[in-house]
Amino acid sequence: MFDQRIWEDILEKLQSFLLSQPPSKERDIIFNTIQKLAYNLWHRSSLPDFCYATDLDFIEWINCGNGIEFRALIETKHVNSLFLENKKKWQFEVYEIIAKQNNIPFYVITFEDRFEKFLLEQILPTKSTRELTKDQYIDFQKLLHQCKNP
Repeated sequence: MFDQRIWEDILEKLQSFLLSQPPSKERDIIFNTIQKLAYNLWHRSSLPDFCYATDLDFIEWINCGNGIEFRALIETKHVNSLFLENKKKWQFEVYEIIAKQNNIPFYVITFEDRFEKFLLEQILPTKSTRELTKDQYIDFQKLLHQCKNP
């Protein structure tokens, strides 16, 4: 059984600990991630079921001097995530609609604990799947962020 008070207490303690640390990029990233998790838990437990929300992981974008250009929608999931079992559910359909409306590819990236291997599933515009090493995934990301006419 989910006890929201326990999670709220854990998140509050993590936030207090992080704020007691010297400022750094890493501290800010972790703090922001905890804030998102706290909002997610509150939203799902406090609002009625018809108040839908989707927490997008990444909209990859670039600015090559002509304004912001969206490059890809990416949903990331741990290899043991329940999301992988439910890919055809309503939330997955929301990602597809957003990608189509913005004319960008949609990927599901599955990763393992140490980020040494990635499964790259392209959902839109065409379906494909390939396994990547960490270096190959970094190269994939760099390609997404290249300006066409530098």
